[in-house]
Amino acid sequence: MVAFEWPKEDASIGKTHIARELEAAIVEGGAISAPIVIVDKQVRIGLSSEQLDELTRCGSPQKFQATDIHKLSNFDGFAAPTAGATHMLASKVGIGTVAVGAIGGVHRSHKELLDVSSDIFLFSRYSGCVVCSGVKPFLDIPNTLEMLEALCVSLVGWQTNHLPTYWSSPSSIGLQSRSDDLAELARYANTQDSFGSGSALLVANPIPKGSEIANSILAPLIEQVEREVAESQALGRDLTPRIVARLEDSLGDDLKKASRSLLLSNAILASQLAVARCLPSESTA
Repeated sequence: MVAFEWPKEDASIGKTHIARELEAAIVEGGAISAPIVIVDKQVRIGLSSEQLDELTRCGSPQKFQATDIHKLSNFDGFAAPTAGATHMLASKVGIGTVAVGAIGGVHRSHKELLDVSSDIFLFSRYSGCVVCSGVKPFLDIPNTLEMLEALCVSLVGWQTNHLPTYWSSPSSIGLQSRSDDLAELARYANTQDSFGSGSALLVANPIPKGSEIANSILAPLIEQVEREVAESQALGRDLTPRIVARLEDSLGDDLKKASRSLLLSNAILASQLAVARCLPSESTA
């Protein structure tokens, strides 16, 4: 079974909603799909076809963090948990493989204000394997990696030696662990769980070649957007949505196509990995 993070950004192309495509990709890979959402005071893990169709017509969901759990009984409407909260909820019900977009981390403004995504701490507290497209490119990436290491969150690159950064090609930052073989990756995930470390294994899957946005375009745009957002004094949980919204405005369909490509790639890899993790150890040797 594979849980997946409900997309908060619009990554749908044509008439088919990206969530429906993600479910189809997971099922095609041989796993059971379990999207995780918040709907009218309830956490829903796995949706019927009718429920999935209903939610695809609800528009963009609200952002739901682990720190919002205490007010779940007062929550009306539709929300999508963050990557870390999706992983936490999946782990709570025994789902060991999760597909998300990219993880949050340490914001570049941390020297003025300690702004760190709760994703990092949730990955350190709940076991399981999370397939992601690395770290969001507008974060302080070196310090995000340092914090992951300090919190004993393992990170392995899937067919890459360098850290992926969401919509663009892998960065120049090297990774200490790499896997090119699905059976090997399954062993990594199962070994991590068997030792009961309590922390996640993050699998950093680069965006498929040909779908990425050139760093020469993305980097200066992020700097411009960050200046604009800083002037609006957006902080904390409002910061990332503001930045992403401005990038969507500037890049339009290019960003949508990149998001769709990486989300589908992560869902496919997570599905294949979930199946491989269930095979007898001698079959994955």
